[in-house]
Amino acid sequence: MLLEAMASGVPVIAFNGVGAFNKQIQHNKTGVVLQNKCSEELAKAIKELPNSREIPELVRRISSIGKKIGLQFLLFKPMPEVVRDFYAEVPVKLKVEGSFHEVATFFDRIGKLNRIVNVKNITISDPEERSGKVMLTIEGTAVTYRFLTEEEKSGTSGRRRRR
Repeated sequence: MLLEAMASGVPVIAFNGVGAFNKQIQHNKTGVVLQNKCSEELAKAIKELPNSREIPELVRRISSIGKKIGLQFLLFKPMPEVVRDFYAEVPVKLKVEGSFHEVATFFDRIGKLNRIVNVKNITISDPEERSGKVMLTIEGTAVTYRFLTEEEKSGTSGRRRRR
């Protein structure tokens, strides 16, 4: 199950030294590696997934990071959540334009957020030189995750989930 989650880009929580695959997890990028089986550490790791109230703020932060760096947003469109068994994927379609350095800085800063955000399905246009800068247009989907509440889990049991 761990490999399946990692292959599909779902963040995972694993304990250091337990299982053969936890060395494949990039801490705070593809998941969280806990040092011991401590409930406090697990509770802290779970907080890395935002709840539904925090999603709009996280989306604003991603947009703000890009604008401060100098990227031009051509598309920034929150998409419907994809409900899974105990969590939901929260995707945002992106299309940005900027220099190679601006784009690289944007992805680096997203990777350093205190929430797990994966950027998937990235396409890069052919570079264009403008005013001495190499400009790129990047399209992709930024995806964060949130746990479903108990009410949402029980309310979705009769609905068909997207996989």
